[in-house]
Amino acid sequence: MTEETAIQVAERAYYIFLERQRNGTAGDETSDWMQALAEHGMKLERPAASKPKKKAAAKKKSTAKKAAKKKTVKKAAKKKTAPKKKTTKKVAKKKAAKKKK
Repeated sequence: MTEETAIQVAERAYYIFLERQRNGTAGDETSDWMQALAEHGMKLERPAASKPKKKAAAKKKSTAKKAAKKKTVKKAAKKKTAPKKKTTKKVAKKKAAKKKK
């Protein structure tokens, strides 16, 4: 779809919305957009948001599992201590000199 065509479809969808509001008929922005596309002779599938809600419940379970997993990872990370830094001979000499002063 070219940019010009997309603008025309968007304008038509807006006018369909206004007609729907004026007449008090049921509908939503997706149905307005689909009607505008049909009037332009184009076809487009419905967006993923209109899929059944069964998958949303499964998604909630998986996010709960992920959250629990993150907590256990964080606890494990807290238990571990950071490795000691290796010092070079020059740094060791400077530290020794500072201690003597």
